[in-house]
Amino acid sequence: MAQFSPAKSTVSAQNLMEFMDKPIHTLTMKDIPGIGPATVEKLNSDGIKSVQQLIAKFLMFCTTESDTNSVCQCFFNWLNSVSPGGHVHTVTFSIANIVDNYGIYKYESVSYTHLTLPTKA
Repeated sequence: MAQFSPAKSTVSAQNLMEFMDKPIHTLTMKDIPGIGPATVEKLNSDGIKSVQQLIAKFLMFCTTESDTNSVCQCFFNWLNSVSPGGHVHTVTFSIANIVDNYGIYKYESVSYTHLTLPTKA
């Protein structure tokens, strides 16, 4: 079984920051780095029709005992089953970062060494 690796995410630091700076209620599924029309269609077929529902799916893997790696791996496995061959590393990384950005879940213990995040002005 494939393992989630943030280093395999193809999102640029700039695109990740732009994604995280947008209010969640304004986002569409295609705004999520790594999601294109084919993945939107597959997610819709699985009952996920909004960014909020996708975030809720991520949060369903969170428990009081779960750590970042296990939550990301569970979400990654689910997403890979729904959209095999999609940009599952990028989507998982992006969703984990946005829930951390909004203080919903702490995304930690995973290296960001593959990104140089721009500083906010």
